[in-house]
Amino acid sequence: MRIALVLLILPILPHLPAQKTEAEKAEKRHLRTLAIKCLQLAEAVAGNPTESKRAFEFATKFGAKEKQIDATRAKIESAEESDPTEAQKKKAHRLRRDVVNALDRLTKTRRPPPSAIRRFDDYMFDAFVLDPGNQKRLALLRKRVESAARKGDLDRVQHLLGNAKVHDSEGADSGRYLAAAATIGKKHHLIVNARNHPLQAMVLIPKKWTPKAKAPVLVYIDGAGCRFEEAAKVYRPIIDKENYVLVIPYTFSNGNELEASRYPYDPKIVQQYAANNYRQGRIRWDVEGLDDVLAQVTADYATDDRLFWTCWSGGGMLTYWWIHHRPETLRAVAPASPNYWSWCKEGGKASKDGHPPVRIFTGSEDSAGQARIFPQSDEAVVELKKMKLKDVERVHLPGRGHDRFEREVMDFFRTRRNKK
Repeated sequence: MRIALVLLILPILPHLPAQKTEAEKAEKRHLRTLAIKCLQLAEAVAGNPTESKRAFEFATKFGAKEKQIDATRAKIESAEESDPTEAQKKKAHRLRRDVVNALDRLTKTRRPPPSAIRRFDDYMFDAFVLDPGNQKRLALLRKRVESAARKGDLDRVQHLLGNAKVHDSEGADSGRYLAAAATIGKKHHLIVNARNHPLQAMVLIPKKWTPKAKAPVLVYIDGAGCRFEEAAKVYRPIIDKENYVLVIPYTFSNGNELEASRYPYDPKIVQQYAANNYRQGRIRWDVEGLDDVLAQVTADYATDDRLFWTCWSGGGMLTYWWIHHRPETLRAVAPASPNYWSWCKEGGKASKDGHPPVRIFTGSEDSAGQARIFPQSDEAVVELKKMKLKDVERVHLPGRGHDRFEREVMDFFRTRRNKK
């Protein structure tokens, strides 16, 4: 009977909220103290508007109440302006140290719940803002990057690496994080952000890559469907076998109507360039961002700063623009079912040495072939020869449609791999 009663009662028990872990309880206590300390710091450094503003931002982030913030601001505004005394400087230094120590303790909290790990990592970066270059904290950052990479935690590694470039620029520039980044790039992909530009690119690292045995870079520009992730899955086994570092940028010039859902960018950026035509807006945007991404990738992962380059369909616009304007950066190019518009050549230049070699692959059953792809490809051959390229050919494959032609592309690249 007792068992029956329990079974009857259990279904109607109210849903109880999840209990906070010990780590979260400790975090809550630390944040209360931190919020107060940050307000005190904001007041102590009131003569430095930048530092005072930052202290208020931290106080808000750590949960200071609006009344507390308003009261501190009122106290600052009512105080007479004067140069800080030595006692005030010492007080500000002590408060700053107290905030940093509290953040370091939060950073080292044991066993935070998985859903909160990123938040605890961010306390470390907050400490770097107030206390840059701390060697113990840098060692902890490097240890966490390596640990997250071993566990295959892509999101955490990306987050840590992004902040490492800011707070450990010397380590990042010296290649300290390359092995950890490559571990993720081999299992999944890296996201490389252009500096001072919104463009991002997926970067896939081949299984054979090591810091002492790097690989050539292969750029792939997708078509109007913007199926970037699909392309990464298609090319993953290929680059592992052939040993290429693959760069797939989230570009605009390949698309027709740009859909924000297909991009990792702020929708406002996508909307802005959706209204731009290829020549005036999208190509320029892609080139500015991709220049920087490729500079980073070739410096870190490549055997050579010259690129192998392929594309599909609408990716032809940026590909042909690059051939016309940057021929010296390319080892070999293989556009697949590509579009070509005559404006791609505007402002371009002749090749100084007849390179790169180009193979344009088209399929006889391409539904867009007669109307666009075939005549555009024939025009491309003519224009590329005018810029003094020595080895340009259109390869027309019977029975094939609007394809990426991965096998044919890689066969062509293989013939050029060891040639200068």
